[in-house]
Parts: sequence; structure tokens; C-alpha cells
Amino acid sequence: MVTVSEDQIAGAILAWVESEKIVAEGAGAVSLAAWLDGAAGLQGKRVAVLVSGGNIDVNLLAQIIERV
Repeated sequence: MVTVSEDQIAGAILAWVESEKIVAEGAGAVSLAAWLDGAAGLQGKRVAVLVSGGNIDVNLLAQIIERV
């Protein structure tokens, strides 16, 4: 089990929006956040990352986008 911060989750949400045009809620982006952080020790391996849920408030999504 690994843990990720809210900033890492926001970064994963933003990464999906920018690169894949996928909108995911925070809970749906934690798997990508963990993988991007490298904490899971899976870099360099074939990995499937699941995305779920698009129930994210548009104001929250705008705040995440504006963080950059």
C-alpha cells in the first residue's frame, strides 16, 4: 500500500486532462498519482492504471488547472 498527497492527486488529474483529455475525480486518479510518484516501485514495468469517476466539480477542476 502506498499513500499519496492531495497535491499528487491534483497533479495526476492535471496530467490526465492535459495528455489524454480524460477528466477523473480525485479518487479515480490516485492510482496514477502513486505511479507518477514512483512510490509503488513499478517504474520500468508494464503496468495498467485504472481511472474511474468523472464526478469532479468544475470549480475544483479549474483550481487544479490554475495551480500550474
